[in-house]
Amino acid sequence: MIAPRLVWPVGVSVEHFLANTWQQRPLRMPAALPGFQSPLSPDELAGLACDEGIESRLVLHRAGNWTLQAGPFAESDLQELPTSDWSLLVQDVEKHLPELARVLDPFRFLPSWRMDDLMVSCAAPGGSVGPHVDAYDVFLIQAQGRRRWQWDSEARNHRTREDSELSLVQGFIPDQDWITEPGDVLYLPPGVAHFGVALPGDDLCMTYSIGFRAPSRSELLQDLAFYLSETSDPRYTDPGMCVEESRDGVIGSAAIRRVRELLGQVLTMDDNSLARWFGSFVTEPKAWLKPLPKEELMTTESLINALENGAWLRRHGMALWARWQSSDRLILFIDGRPVDVSPELSPLVSELCSHLDLNVDASVLRASAKGASLITDLVNNGDLEIDYDK
Repeated sequence: MIAPRLVWPVGVSVEHFLANTWQQRPLRMPAALPGFQSPLSPDELAGLACDEGIESRLVLHRAGNWTLQAGPFAESDLQELPTSDWSLLVQDVEKHLPELARVLDPFRFLPSWRMDDLMVSCAAPGGSVGPHVDAYDVFLIQAQGRRRWQWDSEARNHRTREDSELSLVQGFIPDQDWITEPGDVLYLPPGVAHFGVALPGDDLCMTYSIGFRAPSRSELLQDLAFYLSETSDPRYTDPGMCVEESRDGVIGSAAIRRVRELLGQVLTMDDNSLARWFGSFVTEPKAWLKPLPKEELMTTESLINALENGAWLRRHGMALWARWQSSDRLILFIDGRPVDVSPELSPLVSELCSHLDLNVDASVLRASAKGASLITDLVNNGDLEIDYDK
């Protein structure tokens, strides 16, 4: 069972959380998802970890040391695990199993383009990935069993241990301690050192982790530089150079001014241009997580006929969506691809970016030739799927 919305702690609302907690301090959210039951069993998670196209990890803990193994795993490897002190983690679960995208629904008060993935972990008693720091926001949902969480409530510059493949915090000293039960949620902002350990019980411990994209400044600059090099790449020029500047080996203040002006052109990009790059950047998926185009292309009329005969549209589970709208421009972003759309299609684009199951039927397509063309292109590109068995 997946609760449709969060039950906030007393005195906390969405507005309060965004203003006073988001990216600022941790928050305990007891019973935030009442009745939550893991839609995925440990065996099903193990099956995903054996798949060649799915990113997975296994962390083993022995005598104070953590070791990391990367998947895919052989079924026998997982069957032979000890009875304690291991943790299996699988990334991007909602992209491989689109029905698990429902787990993200209670958190959609945050921008969808900020959501990175749903990671699911399964751990035996004592299982953990060690005390560590994430560079991004995370909501940790207790889905099955119990886990003890400890954390340092202040974000600090932590030193990491050099004797492990994992980025473990050296000298971890927590000041908070909480045992989570199914349905409990813990929010942690970037930079907060934390340590979760699976506790003994009737069930293996399963935790759902919703992580958020947080590109670094260097990542942004590198991608923007690449983007600009493909569009326009003006070179350094120095017309009107004076004699003093021409002396061998001299870098004068005028040269530095010209460099500053050349680089400053990036910062004077208009909003539409900057948004075109940024939307493409934040929706760029991992290379192995892109929808495939349809082998047999549909016409708009065949798509309308399918919808009139009971089929319905949904977003592909792997596709990442965002939109930008200014006074004169509407851009739809899908998997790093910008699509210029007529502003009159703003309600349709909003629907595409807001819902997994789309409220787009044959009448919508018959009412707008531009909308019908857009939807048909998205279906043929694999971004939208047709379900005939609703």
